[in-house]
Amino acid sequence: MENHSNSLVQLNNGITLYFREFSTTPLAGITFKIHLNSQEKLGLPHLIEHVLVNKIKKPDFIKLSGSTDRNAISIKMLGNSADIVNFSQYFFSKLFAFKIKKQSLRNEKAVVIQEIRQYGNSSLEKFANVARNCSFKAHNLFDDEVLGTPKDIANFTTKDIYDFFDTHLVKDNISVLIAGTCSTLHKIKNDLNTYYLKTSSIIANDSVNYFPKETLLLEKAVIGKAEQKQLAQLSFIYKVGSDHLDKNRILALSMLFSLLNSGTYSLLSQMQRFVPKLYFFQAIPIFRKTNIYLQVLTSCSIQDAEIIENNINKVFLTLSKLNSDNLKATIHNLKFQHNLLFDGVEKSVLSFANMSLEQEKLIDLDSIDPIFIVEKFKKITTTLVDQAGSKVIAYM
Repeated sequence: MENHSNSLVQLNNGITLYFREFSTTPLAGITFKIHLNSQEKLGLPHLIEHVLVNKIKKPDFIKLSGSTDRNAISIKMLGNSADIVNFSQYFFSKLFAFKIKKQSLRNEKAVVIQEIRQYGNSSLEKFANVARNCSFKAHNLFDDEVLGTPKDIANFTTKDIYDFFDTHLVKDNISVLIAGTCSTLHKIKNDLNTYYLKTSSIIANDSVNYFPKETLLLEKAVIGKAEQKQLAQLSFIYKVGSDHLDKNRILALSMLFSLLNSGTYSLLSQMQRFVPKLYFFQAIPIFRKTNIYLQVLTSCSIQDAEIIENNINKVFLTLSKLNSDNLKATIHNLKFQHNLLFDGVEKSVLSFANMSLEQEKLIDLDSIDPIFIVEKFKKITTTLVDQAGSKVIAYM
């Protein structure tokens, strides 16, 4: 499906609007993102997501869903073009003047509590969260940064809901992707531009000195005991930097995660030289306050854990020595992956929902300068080579 236009517009009310224009499609889609900061109440953004998806009525021919992570609440809408135009007008009118009855909130809290108790996260997600809490010295290792706890959810009131909207539906804290035909894009844009948003003193993901300094635990932490256990889960967290994220630096970070997660130089491929039976390795970015971190996760037999610990930095050493031809091929792959992510209305909506505020800025990769990106990449990987990182091991 040919993509004719990728553009970014800053509306007069401070909403950042991304267009993905498709010349011929019967469908339209919207991702509405409310960005979060580092001081959110545990579980509240996830509850807000539930409330928006379940308490604003929708017709059956509209697909409405939500997702929440540490960075944002994302509300996704899909449907036929005319239906999305009409429904989005209704949805935004309810959102920007949101009201909820106490009984409706009690009902939704009960649903969320049941979700936490019955489903929660996968074992890997739980370990990744516990490891982050341990590395960043959280007061409670088992606090879930997104879901919260049943007690957290039970204590929220309508005032918490209204206070959240009052501090988050503000200028420079909302980004919206619209995918569809040109006429659909402009109808939705014009509607969004009618809403007045105030300026907030606290902007999500801002780099002002509002946030206290954050330290990373450098001593190895061990959870559980190895006796009579078969598996070990390992987490390594490294500080990548805290510099301003310009386009070249964002792309250099994208290159790093692309290389670490797939292909010849991936974590899995390189570590299998030391542990041939290793089957899983994942690298994920962490944006915390003004800093960027790399978290590396794996699961292995207990006897292989030490081998991985002793050799993990060799992966970064290999990446730091890649020549320009290798890295230019990676840039070519980034362009392909970017086009793949936004190939069609539905994929555009879902892909944008999964992007951090920093990644959203990359709307056009055709004009990038490979020389500057390679230079940034070299600096990032060189800093990783000599880092001890924060190590957490849990025995299962």
